[in-house]
Amino acid sequence: YILYTLTREGGVWALSVLSVPRGAPPTYLGQAKLTDYKGDITLEVNSTREGYQFTYSLGASSGQPVHVGQASTEALVYMGYTGAYLGLYCSSQGQRAQREEFADFDWVERVSAVRL
Repeated sequence: YILYTLTREGGVWALSVLSVPRGAPPTYLGQAKLTDYKGDITLEVNSTREGYQFTYSLGASSGQPVHVGQASTEALVYMGYTGAYLGLYCSSQGQRAQREEFADFDWVERVSAVRL
């Protein structure tokens, strides 16, 4: 699977994209420091015959997407799996969460396109 991770260390937000193959350790596909992050982010995955492109944009208006990583078409192939390929969750990664920390997902959209 592909994992987008938003973390904050020393007051600086960072976005990471990792590939987590079955039975293998995760590998970084890209990382970006989000110096202008103020709580709104749009994550996007585009699939083409050449592979997957991972982008993000900051702010509620979702401006021009910024490239953060890419992966080959084999990154999400698993024979036998027919379920959903999208899931969202929030974690404090084993740490006690602060009262004001939460995740709020305003919307999720999955757009399919036929590849010829």
